[in-house]
Amino acid sequence: MQVLILALFLTLFPGCKRTQTTPTPSQSQSDKVPRLVSFAPSNTELIYSVGAEDCLIAVSTNCKYPAAALKKPRAGSFLNAKFEKLTAMKPDLALLVSGQEGLATQLDKFSIRNQILPNKKLADISSNLNILGKICRKENRASQISADFDKALLDFQTILSGCPQQKILFCVWTDPSICVGGESFLDDVITACGAINTTAEFKSSYPKLTAEKIISTKPDLLVLPHEVELNQADILSRPPWSSLNAVKSGRVIYLPEAKSDHLSRPTLRILTGLHWLATRLHPDKSAALDRWLKSNDYLILSRDKH
Repeated sequence: MQVLILALFLTLFPGCKRTQTTPTPSQSQSDKVPRLVSFAPSNTELIYSVGAEDCLIAVSTNCKYPAAALKKPRAGSFLNAKFEKLTAMKPDLALLVSGQEGLATQLDKFSIRNQILPNKKLADISSNLNILGKICRKENRASQISADFDKALLDFQTILSGCPQQKILFCVWTDPSICVGGESFLDDVITACGAINTTAEFKSSYPKLTAEKIISTKPDLLVLPHEVELNQADILSRPPWSSLNAVKSGRVIYLPEAKSDHLSRPTLRILTGLHWLATRLHPDKSAALDRWLKSNDYLILSRDKH
C-alpha cells in the first residue's frame, strides 16, 4: 500500500507536458447524455460536483469518492486502461489529468478520444469545473459552483492577509526523501496558506532531496507523511531530521491518513485541506478559518448527496 501511494504521488504530477488538446464532444451532435470514462479521481469527483454522474459509464480503480463512484464499472487504473473492455463501451470521451500523458498516447492508438485537464494550480479546479460542465451540458451548475469556489479562495486569502510568512518543508515520503517541488499542486496550496515552500526552486513536482539539501532548507515547520507518525522517535532522532530547528522546537505536523487527507487532490475538498494546513500555520486565525469553512460546507458536501 505504501508503494502504491508513493507511485501515485510521483505519477500524478510528473511535470511532463502534452500539447495536444482534444475537442470536447460537439453539442451539435444531439442532446443525448455524453458517454464519459474518467481515469482520474479528481475528474470523477468534479463530475459528481456538477451533478453529471449519469455521464460516467466507467471510472478507474483509483476513483473511490464519492461512494457512488464505487458502483461504476472499472475501465482500468490511473496508468493503464482495459482497452478491450473500453473499446466495447464506446465512450465519447476519456478524461485524464496532467501526469497521464502516457495513457493518453495509448488511448490515441485505439482511436479513443481523450482530454487532459490541468491540475497544478488551485485555479485549475474552477476551470475544470467549467470544462466538465460544458462537456456534460451542466454549464449553469458548473458556473455557479466555480464562482462560489473562487469566492471562497478570495475570502480565505483575505483572512490570512498580513500573516507572517513561514517556511515549510513539505515531505510526502522520507525514504527516500521526496518533497513538494515548484511544479506540484501542493506548492500552490502552500503559497495560498501564506507560507513559503522551501523546495519551490525545484522545477519538478516531487524532487528527491539529499540530506544536505534537507538541512539547508531551514524550515520553520516540517510536514511529514502520516506513516512517519507511527515511528516518530526513530525517524526524527536521526539526521538529517534531527538537525532541523523545526524538529528541535517541536514544529512538526503529520498529514492525516489517506482517507482524511484533502490536501493532495484538486477537487472541492481542497477547502478542507486548506483549512487543515492554515490553522496549523496560523493558530491565531483558527476561529475565522472555522467560520470560513463552515460557510462553504455546501460546496464540499454537495458531492456526498449523490
